[in-house]
Amino acid sequence: MDLRDDETAAESQPSAYRESEINFIARCLRAGDSCAVVGSSGMGKSNLFRYLLTTEVRTICYQDKWQRFFVVGIDSNALGRVTEEATYQLLMDAVIHESRQRQTPSETLNGIEAIRESVASSTDPLIWKSAVRQVVQLLMESDPDRHIIFAFDQFDGVYKTLPGHFFANLRSIRDQHKYRISYLTFTREELLQLCSAPECEEFYELLSPNIVGLGPYSLYESRALLRQVSSRYQQTLGDHVSHSLIELSGGHPGILKAMAVAVLRDAISLSAIDNDRLVETFLTIDDVKTECSKLCHSLAEDERRALRALTDSEVEPEIVDAMQKLKLKKLITNQGADLIPFSPMLTGYLAELGKSPEPALVMQAGPIRINSDGEVWVYRNPVAPSLTKKEFLLLRFFCLEPGRLITRDEIIANVYQEEYLAGNTVSDDALNALVRRLRDRVEPLSNSRCRIATIRGRGYRLEVSSSH
Repeated sequence: MDLRDDETAAESQPSAYRESEINFIARCLRAGDSCAVVGSSGMGKSNLFRYLLTTEVRTICYQDKWQRFFVVGIDSNALGRVTEEATYQLLMDAVIHESRQRQTPSETLNGIEAIRESVASSTDPLIWKSAVRQVVQLLMESDPDRHIIFAFDQFDGVYKTLPGHFFANLRSIRDQHKYRISYLTFTREELLQLCSAPECEEFYELLSPNIVGLGPYSLYESRALLRQVSSRYQQTLGDHVSHSLIELSGGHPGILKAMAVAVLRDAISLSAIDNDRLVETFLTIDDVKTECSKLCHSLAEDERRALRALTDSEVEPEIVDAMQKLKLKKLITNQGADLIPFSPMLTGYLAELGKSPEPALVMQAGPIRINSDGEVWVYRNPVAPSLTKKEFLLLRFFCLEPGRLITRDEIIANVYQEEYLAGNTVSDDALNALVRRLRDRVEPLSNSRCRIATIRGRGYRLEVSSSH
């Protein structure tokens, strides 16, 4: 069964991939319930999302009645800006895609496409809301046995950003059709941590009884991942090396993959080195350290404080709730009578942070933060890999005066200093490409709290709102 990983390379998942999680999700959806998957950065939520959309897995999940289940996969990363109309449009386009894949009868498909075409030019969320309800009604009337599952990947930004009445509408659609509509969400945090607005409460109630934490890979899955990585490099990792990598990473897919690549690419030797020294060695590898950093900084502050307390063997009463969240995400494990972080690499990274102060914040504009090490963070997300030199200079220049119109001549003078001082021309295409690349790197991480606006014929402006 094929699945595209985060590098968009097709990889075959093992037959028992995420077996317990898939069985839990399948039981919920077969019963007409909804389900929420919660997992920290790098745990493979998007992999599982895409895996659940494959025909092979659908036949496993829904058994002999799998053709009744109409699974609409909605990748929220495809949203440029998180707005009601854009989200409704993405949802409707996903319905059309699924209809074509399932070879829905032409009469029904034509009706869906006609509704989509009728609202194509509208920016009114109420019109899009009505159109989505019409599409769902048409699907239900065309097949009285149909069960629609709306699966939302990368749902955090959508849930935090959209107004509560959007989710009230999703709840209303479900109530109209009862157990023939289910929702499946994939987030880093529990929905209640993302938004507690009263308007969202009834939607949250659909998912709250069925929350599954997506933790590290099992030993079986970890070995399968190492075989996949080894195959790409046309090398073999011995049993001793594989065991050490799995033990040190704790089975975290992102960290494990980065460590394996470092061994295969950089020929790091694991023989005759104790685990503490290996942790130190791997934390000098940029890709490994980035994965640890992404994991750590994707957590809420109380969760990071709880992890640090565990490494100091001090569990304070005020972090008990955070400990429960870490348990759900399977980021802590038992060692005898004690609780410890699940991965020695994470423990080592936390210890390293404790030895030296966090880099000082030197610049902030809304959710964008630049520290004294030159690291860029957008909301709670590190920009990785790092921006190029010109991308960084442009972002820093925008952040000096967010909201102010920056002319193209000003950008050239400040970002292309060598060319400017030498009297060389910077083409419009080069400048446009630079701005476009920076947009692509920054805006998707911001949960719609920043954008680089083009002011036609004049220049650009960084528009930001305060981060939570």
